[in-house]
Amino acid sequence: DCYKGDAKMKRMKGWKITGMLLIVTALVCFGILAVIVTDTGGDMTSFIRTAPEKKSGKKEKIMNPIDWGKLLKTNADVYAWIRVPGTDIDYPILQSSMKRENDFYLHHDIKGGYSFAGCIYTRRENKKDFSDRLTVIYGHNMITGSMFGTLRRFGDADFFKKHKEFYIYMPQKILKYRIVAYMIQDDTDILERYEANNELGFEAYVKELKKARNIRKKEKIKPDDSIVTLSTCDSNSGNRRLLQGVLQESLTTEN
Repeated sequence: DCYKGDAKMKRMKGWKITGMLLIVTALVCFGILAVIVTDTGGDMTSFIRTAPEKKSGKKEKIMNPIDWGKLLKTNADVYAWIRVPGTDIDYPILQSSMKRENDFYLHHDIKGGYSFAGCIYTRRENKKDFSDRLTVIYGHNMITGSMFGTLRRFGDADFFKKHKEFYIYMPQKILKYRIVAYMIQDDTDILERYEANNELGFEAYVKELKKARNIRKKEKIKPDDSIVTLSTCDSNSGNRRLLQGVLQESLTTEN
């Protein structure tokens, strides 16, 4: 009987230890998940200037809404800013310098510290003046909707029809893009897959756009057009959500 009692006590002790380990593991996992869910990559509103009041009797000038002096002092890897009306996408665009890995900003914030949300960024395969035939901009599909989390809204046909443009700001310049397609594609790197910055590769990519989930069929993409693709993961399938914009206009601004 004493043996049976000791065995029972040992089993109970074993279950308690197992239970405690499970609780600790759950708390750690919950803590990690909580960080991921609440991580937004930081507040960027301090870099956006309030629009100045219009003064009568003077010719209206296009003012750049971004405080480039403050932004570039924060991180010299910043070179542009993207804004997509109808979404929460309103962020600086970075490209890592040669001393850092190409995808450094996948999990680093604008100050260079670790952040799961990371930043919106391009890789060094693309020029920083958006003169390439195809420029790919990357961002996380965050649960909070931060970064490129609200890009998913373009999967809705009505939303896609109503929201036709996005903007890229640069020092002394605003680039206006008309949105032509939204698609979900496998996780293959677009620039490598199509070699889209040569003529044949670009043609192949434009042909692929015709298979998009949502597309403006009346929009014609010319061989000399410049496309910017916003790319984020589709957490449900492991594929990529891609929004395509064609350069429509370049406006000079005053800082």
